[in-house]
Amino acid sequence: MRNNIYKNNTALKHLLYKCQKEHLQKSGVYKIGFVGTNNFYIGSTTESFNLRFLRHIMNLQKNKHYNKMLQRAFLKYEKIYLEILEVCEPLNCIQREQYFIDLYSPKYNICKKAGNTFGVKPSQKTLEKVSKKVDMFDLKGKFLKTFASRMEVFRETGICASCVGQAIKKKGVASNFQFRNHGEFDKLPKYENPLSYKLLVYNKFGEFVRTYKSILEAGKDLNIPVGNICKHLKNETKKCYGYIFKRYYNNFPLKIEKYEKSHKFQKKVKVTELKTNKEFIFNSLRTVDPSIMTRCSILERRKKEGDIFYIKDKYKVEIITCNSNEVAET
Repeated sequence: MRNNIYKNNTALKHLLYKCQKEHLQKSGVYKIGFVGTNNFYIGSTTESFNLRFLRHIMNLQKNKHYNKMLQRAFLKYEKIYLEILEVCEPLNCIQREQYFIDLYSPKYNICKKAGNTFGVKPSQKTLEKVSKKVDMFDLKGKFLKTFASRMEVFRETGICASCVGQAIKKKGVASNFQFRNHGEFDKLPKYENPLSYKLLVYNKFGEFVRTYKSILEAGKDLNIPVGNICKHLKNETKKCYGYIFKRYYNNFPLKIEKYEKSHKFQKKVKVTELKTNKEFIFNSLRTVDPSIMTRCSILERRKKEGDIFYIKDKYKVEIITCNSNEVAET
């Protein structure tokens, strides 16, 4: 994890007043404007200013922003900026947003009523999703309340409707609550953070290093991005920043198979002595014992006979291409 949370921070690059950078991870009311014009847009966020501004930028760059006036202004004026008007609790965001809308009458707000999407034409698919009833559960799985829609959840609790949708889709949480479509469950199992399970850590030689309570703790202590550890645990890489991670289990070994670096085009050679059936594994053509056969001879025989051939009825030679999960990390 980066020591400086503002490094390469999207909102910080476009922040009008740098003294406000300490508020980027908070919720509240903000203003989006463009250098060279006095017109702007006012909005509020129950998540962090940084995340909300990042979503605005991504949609504007893709020319897919729901606010067509803001989209046209973005195409016309190159330099966009963010200004934090007020930091407040999520439950007060709509009220404070309405105050600033009434105070400044921003040109780029399609609707002058905070929390209203009048003027935006959602698709039929979106309408069907947001109009469904939603059940709220606590983290222990206990049913709390049924809402008529995701927007009703937002109006009563301040939890962003899109966050509720993500919690339903990914079976996760939003603001420490679980959400499901109405009628699917009477009670949910206790929520367990997918990043909170214990880990075993080994070095590249297969020697045990230590255990961690969670992926987050391991990433912070070893200065490794959490995403890289997750990919490694899904067997997408053989090692991660010089370590081998495994899920914790009882009676785990203190020594495992060490990491062997190999290239995806590398050829391993398996030589079997026919009289004794002894097997010898060589990690490349160059490492084959010259008393058995030289590299040039192996290449010539392979062109003629393929990946399996015999040497004077003494040895059986098999040339093996490294598997995709044996590819070394660069």
